[in-house]
Amino acid sequence: MKKLGFLLVLALFLCTCGVADDDGNVDISDTLLPIESISMPSEFVYGQTYLVEYSYYRPSTCHSFVEIYQGINLNVRTLAVRSRVVTGAGECADFQDELENRSFNFTVDNTEMHIFKIYQGTDNNGVDQYMQIEIPVIE
Repeated sequence: MKKLGFLLVLALFLCTCGVADDDGNVDISDTLLPIESISMPSEFVYGQTYLVEYSYYRPSTCHSFVEIYQGINLNVRTLAVRSRVVTGAGECADFQDELENRSFNFTVDNTEMHIFKIYQGTDNNGVDQYMQIEIPVIE
């Protein structure tokens, strides 16, 4: 019975997991998406954990959420949405206003000022743009 169950699962997997275009080409890559809005407190209390809510626009059906990217350098955190893009598996439909809301927990682990650089996309010259938020920590 276990062998039959395994064979059925294997057959289902093989039938449903094809992600190639007509030529058999699939391109899977990760990209960073800008954060449209973010909600953060005006100050942190050392040792506390905060729910940080943010939103971003999902560009197409080929983009899927992976995680909130947090580049950390001492007390400076760069935030962006990490998205996986799969092309070659069929048509990608562009979205006009597909705003997605997400959140993550942030624990204050030191008493220094925290600086958040929120990725806003690139300018006409291809230079990354950031909104900077500085949040003091009280004890």
